[in-house]
Amino acid sequence: AVHGDIILYPGGSSGSGSGSGDYHEGTLKHFTKTYGDCVNGYKVLDYWYCEGCDEYFSDKYGSNVINPDSYIYYPHELEHVDAQDGEDCQHDGILAHYECTKCHATFYDPDANQKMPNPGKHQYAPYWVWEKKGDTYEYNFTLENRCKLCGHIEETVKANDVTYDKDDQGNVTAHAKAVLFGKTYTLDHTYNVGFTFEVVNGKIISGKKDSNYTASDRIQVKADAAQSGKVFDGWYEGDTKIASTEVFDYFIDHDAVITAKYTDPKPVTTNPVEYSIINNGRKWYNQSAGTTSANLTFRYNLTEYLNGKHYYIKEAGILRSYTVDEPSFDNYDNSTVVKKVACTNKFNFTFNYTLNMGASKKTSNVYMRGYIKYVDFNTGKEFIAYTDVTKFNAMS
Repeated sequence: AVHGDIILYPGGSSGSGSGSGDYHEGTLKHFTKTYGDCVNGYKVLDYWYCEGCDEYFSDKYGSNVINPDSYIYYPHELEHVDAQDGEDCQHDGILAHYECTKCHATFYDPDANQKMPNPGKHQYAPYWVWEKKGDTYEYNFTLENRCKLCGHIEETVKANDVTYDKDDQGNVTAHAKAVLFGKTYTLDHTYNVGFTFEVVNGKIISGKKDSNYTASDRIQVKADAAQSGKVFDGWYEGDTKIASTEVFDYFIDHDAVITAKYTDPKPVTTNPVEYSIINNGRKWYNQSAGTTSANLTFRYNLTEYLNGKHYYIKEAGILRSYTVDEPSFDNYDNSTVVKKVACTNKFNFTFNYTLNMGASKKTSNVYMRGYIKYVDFNTGKEFIAYTDVTKFNAMS
């Protein structure tokens, strides 16, 4: 049979409804129809009609004739149920509703358009529910209208607006917003996700090695071996050099990526002092104590005998200033530039210095550097070696 411009069964075919080679005028028209009953379930029938032969088919090619009238829709048979006077859903209380006598489904209206999941007298209230998204610190937030007596959920909506704020202690606050029955609800949910820490051109040799760190975690890292023709230059965070030794300890207090960098070899030096900053912790504010703190740790080593010369330590410590960005003994006045002596007689020493300031210094920059004063034993000549300056930025 031929329907429209489509040849279906050359030579004829059973079930075409028109015999061999018949042509049926027009294009097959598509219709749908719901059939079935509420006990066994409702289904949707897709069928097509050919005006030329006045036949109905179960497929768009017109290969199987059917009678759509044989697919019957049996509606719910509803009866009204009066309200009962129980106190609530747990004390035999129900709302007035309509119930199907066949499948016992319940509805708000006599036309079965608005289904009533449970006719009990519930005491509904909005409840927030959240579920973590994979390995991120974000969550899926859902608002449920839930009965606080039996837990029945009447309605569920997803939050349509979620933003996140993260502070310098690894705490995240999620701000969620959802609309339930025309009313807007908000949620501020705070949780701790810690910090991320990544090492480039090196590896962690001591401390945690996962992706979630907490404040003050101590991580020891080691730089990879330098490639041929290069020497280790130092550890950097961004463009800031934070250590000069291949192995050093890093104290976690923010999301960080540190990189071991390499450079061309420098000429041989006769300087007997080696030193490095092993931690330049960030500035932090203790709100409960009302104090602001900044920490700097540096290590030095003085070779007592080098190239026939004999040296000894005179003094080592920290120079700091709130206003001078290159504190040194050239501008030392014990006022704008102040020193903190660490030791006077040790050939190698690690000085961990924490500056505690009042709340008024929270918005001030602080500049710190380590210094080592040493003397040529034979000539009495004094030398001074300085570490790089570490700047602790003002807090907002």
